[in-house]
Amino acid sequence: MIPIKGYCTFDPLKTAIVGDVFPIEKFRHIREDKILSPLARVIDETREDLENLSNILKKFGVEVQRPDMSETPDDLSAYRRKPPQQTRDDMAIVGEGCFVANNLPEYQHIFAQIDSDKMHYPEQYMDYTDPSFTYELNIDQNNTPDQQRLLSTSFIHLLGRDIFWGTNTPGWKDSAIIRHHKQLWESQGFRVNIQAT
Repeated sequence: MIPIKGYCTFDPLKTAIVGDVFPIEKFRHIREDKILSPLARVIDETREDLENLSNILKKFGVEVQRPDMSETPDDLSAYRRKPPQQTRDDMAIVGEGCFVANNLPEYQHIFAQIDSDKMHYPEQYMDYTDPSFTYELNIDQNNTPDQQRLLSTSFIHLLGRDIFWGTNTPGWKDSAIIRHHKQLWESQGFRVNIQAT
């Protein structure tokens, strides 16, 4: 099991999840070389950077977990998910919980190594019956921004007992998802500082 502890961001790192990119082979549906060639270069360079990061972490004794790209379909033309490249956009470790914003299939083998009591998926404990508060991506996003519908973990910064959480989206700080997590984390002893315009 992977131990989950996110209390002090200054302690030595023991385990890290380093993302990955979709292989160029998954983009066979793109026929234009003027699109495919630059995309291949970006993919190769990004993969190299992520491999270098993984190797540096391993040299310091960090256990590195990587997404399982074999779970990605061969044809991405109908795959409506982003690559598991920036893991902090997909999950946050706060206290002894892993709060999942994007439950990507490529993470399933990692999540299976975490005690299920420590895994938190908002769609399992939030009321998503209100159409303005949903994981459905086909709604009018101009009126309901992602940060109001999703647990925006890319905006969560843990510094010791302080959580700094914010975005520039109007109305975001008053959303149900913010109220719920602020109350939960404050009950666990964190100081939640909401940064909003």
